[in-house]
Amino acid sequence: MNRSLPVVVIDPLDGKQTQVYDELIFGGPSITRRLWVRQSTDDGASWTIPVQLLLGAPLPRQPTIISSFQSGPSLLSSPLGGYLLFHHFGGVSPSDIWRQTSADGVDWSQSTLVDLGWPNAGGAGAGSGFPSVVRDGATSLTMLYERFAPDGASPAGLYLSRSTDLGLTWSPQRTLVAEDVALGSRAMLAYRASDGRYLAAYTVSPESGDSRVVVKVTDDALSWAAPAVLEVQGDNRSPALVVMPDGVFVLLYATVAGNQGDLFFRRSPDGIAWGAEVRLTNSPDNFDSTPFGVAGMSTSTIELYWSRTADLSGFGGQIVRETVLVEQPDLVFESGFDE
Repeated sequence: MNRSLPVVVIDPLDGKQTQVYDELIFGGPSITRRLWVRQSTDDGASWTIPVQLLLGAPLPRQPTIISSFQSGPSLLSSPLGGYLLFHHFGGVSPSDIWRQTSADGVDWSQSTLVDLGWPNAGGAGAGSGFPSVVRDGATSLTMLYERFAPDGASPAGLYLSRSTDLGLTWSPQRTLVAEDVALGSRAMLAYRASDGRYLAAYTVSPESGDSRVVVKVTDDALSWAAPAVLEVQGDNRSPALVVMPDGVFVLLYATVAGNQGDLFFRRSPDGIAWGAEVRLTNSPDNFDSTPFGVAGMSTSTIELYWSRTADLSGFGGQIVRETVLVEQPDLVFESGFDE
């Protein structure tokens, strides 16, 4: 098993956890990624047997080294009850973003293609992927996603789109969030309802060859022209954002040092000034990556989920869950860019 990219929704009434994750599958000459869903009613002590989610498009008839990727899940509760899931699917054909729904997190609808207004043209590597979706109104959703290839005057990069009907239709307006994004890596969007503030966390790859987590902030989802407020030095990846009950933002990410990968967090009261880096894991015998956090009623703890493997290869990954403290050890908030 090679599991990663966990996303989780916890029911506030009964505590039931619904988890979607991605698994790398080897089958003869081909490699595929598929999404699976499982649930827990005892705080993650045990889980239901995972169910493989339906594909929105058939697998290619002729197997290739990489035959298909159903990955990049973004899961959220629907205000109408049940769940909404967005993910991307592609491989030898252009990647596209798909939508699925479920009333109970067990039985899921067939995937339907999300039309974001881009031309459906290009070969492998083109298209859109890695959606991150937030609900920012009664029935309105905002999606952050990657566009893997340019189209006319629109460069490849990180884009945003909006929906007013829970993702059934999307505005074709192309709102560029960042052009310097490391394509093919996870990015995440967060929304604070108290003041309408949005945060986008993503990865860039500077000339030094490492990866760095970057955060941008806006109070207008259609305008991201302001420069980034945070760039974390070192080899960092897989950013995730959590909005705490008191409105504090928590940034999670993985840092690679040699063959070891560990998880860290930072806090910010406004998304602009960020506290010092705090370590969450120290696993010299493991490689920790793809963190995902869920806030509950507490302002100091979150439910943390991540993938743990024995080495940097990412093979043999398992999903780990812990309740972790995300309090800042001091109250000094520093400038956004590390020295």
